[in-house]
Amino acid sequence: TPDEVKTWKAQREAAYDDVRLVQTSARLLVALVARAGEGRRRVIVELASALTGINAVIATAAANVPNGRSGDNESRHMWALQSWGELCLGLAAPRSTSTSQDGNSTLSFEVVRLMLDCGMAHAVMNAIGQVKLYHPQASTTAASLLRPLEIFSRSSVTDKVMQIIKDDESKKKKTKTSPSVAS
Repeated sequence: TPDEVKTWKAQREAAYDDVRLVQTSARLLVALVARAGEGRRRVIVELASALTGINAVIATAAANVPNGRSGDNESRHMWALQSWGELCLGLAAPRSTSTSQDGNSTLSFEVVRLMLDCGMAHAVMNAIGQVKLYHPQASTTAASLLRPLEIFSRSSVTDKVMQIIKDDESKKKKTKTSPSVAS
């Protein structure tokens, strides 16, 4: 019937608008993290807290959706976990592509260090614990959360981050011990 076709088209247009909004938001977050400063830290802290307290986030979002069904809430929950896992990976490895995800050359070690300092590894593990194993999206959601956790636990990454920390500490000691020269 013509009314069903109009409804179907309206649903497709609304879904398309939602996807565009999410993609634009993700680009904004990546742009904020790309620049050093307090914006980078704030985005990472908020992402870690979202991964830690996702049940409250999803409950609030579900309350604001008209005609929400309980099955929809579980799908939203899984979709949110998957999206945040992918965002976490995108922030840690901004130069990665689908073909080159394994090398350290795609990683931003300053961002990885900040993520580790902000408790992102623990937040990702908490999010993995929230995956509903019976849900059809469980495997893709778990995979998107395991990728950033694998990066955080890679020995070459931890070695490099520890080296960055040591270098920063030595720079701080040098600036404290060297006398300032007046011009």
